[in-house]
Amino acid sequence: MKTEITFVLFLLFTINSFSQDSKFSIGVNFPVLIDNNHYGENYNGIIDLGLEYRISNFGFMDLGFALNTSLFNTSYEISSDFTTFNVKENIFFIRPKVFSEIIFKSNEKIHPRIGVGYTFIKSKVSAKSSDFPNESKSYSDNGLNLNLGVAYDITNKIFIQAQYDYIKKKISKEVPDYKYYSNINFLNIGLGYRF
Repeated sequence: MKTEITFVLFLLFTINSFSQDSKFSIGVNFPVLIDNNHYGENYNGIIDLGLEYRISNFGFMDLGFALNTSLFNTSYEISSDFTTFNVKENIFFIRPKVFSEIIFKSNEKIHPRIGVGYTFIKSKVSAKSSDFPNESKSYSDNGLNLNLGVAYDITNKIFIQAQYDYIKKKISKEVPDYKYYSNINFLNIGLGYRF
């Protein structure tokens, strides 16, 4: 396995050394929920992975597609008179989007961006108890996504970045306190590589 990973990394760096334009980039980020609602109060960020492809350059801006996926989790106990359940939940945010990145001729190291897309939310909940069979359930949600961010070039290929995502999850307004469950805000802070 280590040999295959080393070969793939070598291949990427070799191809990259001959390329003139960096159209692809990847990022590894730490996601942090910044809400005082159901998500912000209950979930912890694990990792965010991103892939971007720039399809057009208009001189003053790049236009492209991006895909990020973030993993959050939580765990808690539910007790009754009969037993205690240990509950674990993993939640994935899959966020395809179109983005625009502004190019400053006076400072080409800073890259502010804006994006819009759609978010698919996939969750898996598992409950364990010594008195009952283990149970698991999956569910999914979705909603509109707005993304704002900035990247700063450390080198021509390596950059640091910060992104803000606002997700408006589809939810019935008949649900009590639906705003507590429908608005999701989080930051991604991390490192990226252009190839």
